[in-house]
Amino acid sequence: QEDSIIFNRSSLERGLFRSCKFSIYGDKEMFDKESNTEDIFYNPDKLDNQYLKLRKEFNYNNLNEIGVVNEKSIVKDNDVLISKYTKYSRFDLVDNSVVVKDSGNGIVDKVFCDFTNTNQNRMCRVRISSERVPMIGDKFASRHGQKGVIGLVLPQEDMPFTKDGIVPDLIINP
Repeated sequence: QEDSIIFNRSSLERGLFRSCKFSIYGDKEMFDKESNTEDIFYNPDKLDNQYLKLRKEFNYNNLNEIGVVNEKSIVKDNDVLISKYTKYSRFDLVDNSVVVKDSGNGIVDKVFCDFTNTNQNRMCRVRISSERVPMIGDKFASRHGQKGVIGLVLPQEDMPFTKDGIVPDLIINP
């Protein structure tokens, strides 16, 4: 057991070494004069257009009236965060919605929407927070370069203890 670490399961359940990962997704509305295309945010429930086909693999249920996900929503893979379509012509509309990427599950922490110019084009940013719990295979390191991988997570009753009953949170091989 050269570079492995043994963790106390009870310590992990109490929150030892938990962290939050933040992912930021963003997009903006715009008009391109060269190609004569326009990107527009929309709500699929309020848009009545037979030329726009929604993607079947996407989930549009968490959107508000302007087509952006609500704060405090729980999202998972293929949930739409910002619904947007690109208008190439009157009859050629393509859904280009921003969705949660693979293993991007979490809670929508913050949503920011504002106008970017005088043409009333909007920009939106969505921040997703996901909690990370240490598990077997995760790598840990000290400031001094002592590093190791979690090799075993033991219940508190199976951990060694001192004569006073103190049980360690983790055991490393120095």
